[in-house]
Amino acid sequence: DVRKFEDEALRFEPRLAWIFPEIRGTVLYIHVREKSTAPAPEDVKKPCDVIASRSGVIKSITVKRGTPLVKEGDTVTAGEVLISGGGRLHADGVVLASYWEEEKGTAAVKKKTVRPTGREKCRYGVNICGFGMNFSFSNKDPFEECEKAEEEKKVKIFGDVLLPVTVKKVKFKETYTLESIIPLETAVEEEKKRLEEQFDKEHPGEKKTNVTAKWEPDGENASVTLTVECESNIALKKLLYTEE
Repeated sequence: DVRKFEDEALRFEPRLAWIFPEIRGTVLYIHVREKSTAPAPEDVKKPCDVIASRSGVIKSITVKRGTPLVKEGDTVTAGEVLISGGGRLHADGVVLASYWEEEKGTAAVKKKTVRPTGREKCRYGVNICGFGMNFSFSNKDPFEECEKAEEEKKVKIFGDVLLPVTVKKVKFKETYTLESIIPLETAVEEEKKRLEEQFDKEHPGEKKTNVTAKWEPDGENASVTLTVECESNIALKKLLYTEE
């Protein structure tokens, strides 16, 4: 009963703006939209201080309310009070600071490259009501080196009627590995690039102001240290007391 389902869902889930259940064949599709809620207004009557969310060096400070306790060029630590409310004001402001992050890695002169041979094989299987069966006499990969890609499809009849049957296809692409020796300087540059890409992935949206790299020999390889200077607003409000 899709109408009963719709009424009960809206009654029990307050985050839903609307819900539309739709039956197509043997499949129930549920379309939903969440309510867009505005953030609660800030209570500026509650006294608070502005503290540092992290350690860094102050680049600039803009005070909206309260008394600044630091100035441009000061080094601060996480948790340090930056703007004081004096015990009665709701301190507020923007504090831009620089801080540094490091990424470490190894630049290896021995490089492995995986390449396809062009040979491929496929294996199939079927799952019926939870019972699986493979159309192959061996579970061993057909190639010594290969890449695998799996694909599953549910069986339909009459367009939208799903059967409790799933067909599984596994494609094997044969590969081979080439080993080569590259100059140490090239290996270092490649590792620098990899470390910066790794940083961007781990710190999305971080504003980078400077990137430097150092390396030192480590046997036939090299140890690489990437230092990234970043800048952001480290102002964090801390209430002086909370009401029960």
